[in-house]
Amino acid sequence: MDKRRFSRCPVNFKVDVTFSNQQCATFRVSDLSQGGMYISSANLGQPSIGELLHVKLVEESHIQESIPCQNAVVVHKGQHGFGLSFVEMKDGVLS
Repeated sequence: MDKRRFSRCPVNFKVDVTFSNQQCATFRVSDLSQGGMYISSANLGQPSIGELLHVKLVEESHIQESIPCQNAVVVHKGQHGFGLSFVEMKDGVLS
């Protein structure tokens, strides 16, 4: 049984991710929901579960929407990538 709060939508676009150590990388997003996204990655050395990331949409001509939040926390890692949950920042504190 699927216990997700929000339904997932399959997508195919790129995001720039800034890790907590300030390193940046570009990844492909494979699904998106109101609450988060799944990022495809062959290199699962980073990020760590619980790590706060900054996510920015890579401008592509076929994308007309925006990502609802730019900060996300890593909630799980799978065989083909990692799952993020969007978070809001208020005065430097997660909410």
